Amino acid sequence: LVIGLGLMLLPLMLGLGMLAILQRFATEDVVEDSRWTFAAVTWRALWSYFPFGSGFGTFPSVYPLHERVVDLIPEFVNRAHDDLLEILLEGGLASLALLLGLVVWLCLSTRQALVGEMEVDGRQARAGVIVMWLLLLHSLVDYPLRTIALGSVFALCAAFQFKPPPVNDRRDAWWSTRRRRRRRRKRIRSHTRRNPVGDTA
Repeated sequence: LVIGLGLMLLPLMLGLGMLAILQRFATEDVVEDSRWTFAAVTWRALWSYFPFGSGFGTFPSVYPLHERVVDLIPEFVNRAHDDLLEILLEGGLASLALLLGLVVWLCLSTRQALVGEMEVDGRQARAGVIVMWLLLLHSLVDYPLRTIALGSVFALCAAFQFKPPPVNDRRDAWWSTRRRRRRRRKRIRSHTRRNPVGDTA
């Protein structure tokens, strides 16, 4: 079954650029990949703006200021291809605290999904933490979570870790109370119009 599924998916993978990826691995050395240069330049720039960061969205304008002559390439560098370094460059120490909080929460959620008693569907929770870890690991060599599709998948997997709210919660009670108050005000206004103040009748 697995072999048959692989053969069925093979034409799709070839059509989506698998041959180009395999050719790149065959002709290029991993050590010569430009990502190492991007990471080195971003690391130098990071300490120039630490601890406050350069500001979110400033990477394309900040990166060229810290390039050396040997780092120059013909292509325009719009991302660091390492989301951890790029976030630290732009957000500084505050972004580091948020990232650490995310990792701690994900570790606790992983432990809960794998060995704890889940209040939600255990299979969904386990699949969710696996996908989130894979996307975070991928973020160390690229920027998958900056795309809408993969960012939405990450958000959905995070939602799998929480129990959905009950149907009759406080929000429904609040809306019911608001509707009752609105109906009572309408009755008071209609009664006032029928019986205005000072009417001797």
